Amino acid sequence: MKLARLIITWILLIGGCGFPATHRPTAGTDGPRLPAAQTPATSMDVIGHIGGPGLSVLVRGDYAYVALAAELAIVDVSDPQHPHRVGYLPIPARQLAIEGHYLYVGGQDGLYLVDLAQPHKPILVATYPTPRPVFGIAVAQGYVYLAVDRAGLLVVDVATPTQPLGVGGFPTSGLAWGVTVTAGHVYLAEHMAGLHVLDAHDPTALVKIGFFAAPECLYSVTSAGNYVYVTGQTGLHALDVRDPGQPHRTATYQGPGCPRTVVGAGDYLFLAAESAGLRIIKVSDPTQVVEVGYADEVGLAMSVAVADGYAFVLNGDGGLQVVDITKPAKPVVVGALDLLGLVWDVTVSGDTAYVLAGLDAHLRIVDVANPAMPLVVGSVALPQPGLGLTVAGDYVYIADWGAGLRIIDVSIPTDPTIIGAYTTAGATRAVVVQGAYAYLADGEGGLVVLDVADPTQPVAVSTLLLGDAVLDVTVVGDYAYVATGRTGLRIVDIADPAQPVEVGGWTTAGRVEAVAVVDGLAYLVDSEAGLLIVDVREPAQPTPLAAFATPGKTQQVLLRGDVAYIADGQAGLRVVDVAHPLHPIEIGYLISSDQTLSIAVTKENIYVADRMGGLSILTDKSSTSRTNVGIKD
Repeated sequence: MKLARLIITWILLIGGCGFPATHRPTAGTDGPRLPAAQTPATSMDVIGHIGGPGLSVLVRGDYAYVALAAELAIVDVSDPQHPHRVGYLPIPARQLAIEGHYLYVGGQDGLYLVDLAQPHKPILVATYPTPRPVFGIAVAQGYVYLAVDRAGLLVVDVATPTQPLGVGGFPTSGLAWGVTVTAGHVYLAEHMAGLHVLDAHDPTALVKIGFFAAPECLYSVTSAGNYVYVTGQTGLHALDVRDPGQPHRTATYQGPGCPRTVVGAGDYLFLAAESAGLRIIKVSDPTQVVEVGYADEVGLAMSVAVADGYAFVLNGDGGLQVVDITKPAKPVVVGALDLLGLVWDVTVSGDTAYVLAGLDAHLRIVDVANPAMPLVVGSVALPQPGLGLTVAGDYVYIADWGAGLRIIDVSIPTDPTIIGAYTTAGATRAVVVQGAYAYLADGEGGLVVLDVADPTQPVAVSTLLLGDAVLDVTVVGDYAYVATGRTGLRIVDIADPAQPVEVGGWTTAGRVEAVAVVDGLAYLVDSEAGLLIVDVREPAQPTPLAAFATPGKTQQVLLRGDVAYIADGQAGLRVVDVAHPLHPIEIGYLISSDQTLSIAVTKENIYVADRMGGLSILTDKSSTSRTNVGIKD
């Protein structure tokens, strides 16, 4: 299931130029939505956050402001070669505009007004709801102009930033995705229609005075002098607007990639072109727009800002690349900052979180010594998207799908290194390590046991086929507890790892995808039925005790004391009291900002991998020192 969601997310984020990133409508729906603000239960507090896909970047002075779908990140770029994150706000950020010391953030569900009097300590001072996601934003003379998808253009008076007031707008028949304001005119890009020119001398009463037809996907618009530049499916269009009522095209740049956003500086435009990276285009003569340089090593370029001889390129993985553009024909990447991107899986050891993150689900190492300000300190690429991971000592073991097992030395967190590998016959989905052995859930390849006493040279010990795909495994003592989908739970005696023997099992009507075992009880993740509790003290005769239906599609369960933490997909994190296993009771929750796929639990905190929602760190005041009282009627 996790792999399928990874593939789907790829499509949502970079599915070509047919639809804007992360909003790809399908027939009969409004399409998937980016993360909205998280809603915590009263017993839990969100104390830290990092990550989310990169959508927009803006630079002012010594700071870059980065929209990461689930947070607004503040990055100190006073030293462009060493950018570093100094603050954030957990708001669903998409698009950014700035005027004075206020930042205006267009989000999934509204406008967020942020006081930047102290840039490293942003303060949310007000919000203004919108009926649809904000795809474009501009600000001029105390008014914010919002391109709000099917809701068209909305105008908000922000003369008093703490009291935003809607004062007008302009309806569109299609989707409004880009907007800019210059010289008393608003230029609004409408999907599959064209560019509207509106007289905005009175922002409360906009008047349409011109139109340029462009029946294609239009993404963003910027202005420079007497010209407006529009990015669209067929390229970058230069429009002469000296007569705003009669805009006309003077040239079109058609280059590689998909042109997302564009900004101007002097005689040049800087274009974020998705897979083609950063493209630099000379427009000293707007009738002949010519590419003069590029930097395609910046990743999936979604947005770009320019300041003081540098281009700041934000990629879809949440990475910020700093490019020296003093020589436009030879741009050079001089700095970078990893902001984690999408988050698929997480495990924690000590003050370090090990995270499968980004579009490729590679390993990121996150310092969480200060939970309020988690920082990415290291990363390593994997051959295929990672699906699961575990930590044992100085090593991280990663289930790497068709590439099998990858073993990574993390003794130096800033320089993780792949030191061992083993290719399996199936598709490795999960791994657990006990002593000198690694146990792999290898899909159709069964339960695979490897000797990893020497992590650099894992050796096959045994393979046990169980009649169905092996999706997850956990090991307690001499037994492996295996999730096998439609055939439920299989219990395997591994006292002799070279000769594993199935000794028991229990079949559910649903699909068991993951399992945790504590004190003789198995907690099964059933993607259709929720949480199932089974007594496995007699491995040959497991006995079902209780079922707890969750509102989402359950992904994972972990125990701390007598509390079960459930990753429940779109329904977020569910917290269930299992002190009485026959009568589990929900005692808390955290509504997902996207898809809660994985969790990690320590004595102090809970770590939530929320895909587009990034990584959240929580404290839970509901479960501290209660004692498990066993099975009672």
